[in-house]
Amino acid sequence: KPRWDNSFEETKRALTEVGFTIKISKEWKGKVLFKGVGAIVYLLKSSPFIVKGFSVQKNLHQLQALQKRIDSKKKLIFTQNRFLIKAAKSI
Repeated sequence: KPRWDNSFEETKRALTEVGFTIKISKEWKGKVLFKGVGAIVYLLKSSPFIVKGFSVQKNLHQLQALQKRIDSKKKLIFTQNRFLIKAAKSI
């Protein structure tokens, strides 16, 4: 699996380095609330680059700990970063 720095600034730099012009670039950082462990599992299974090697079997202990938090009425709130870059390259 590839390993790369896909941060906002590095992605913009890499695009301009190969001749793209950045037309739009926006970054978002915020809190995300998960109401169930199933939603976290879905996210991690569908996006394998978030936690390398994630599996329910391998991470069962951590998932059970998260479920205990939910069962004790604590919220599962995590910080996420997202970005949008629209770039164009002249032919």
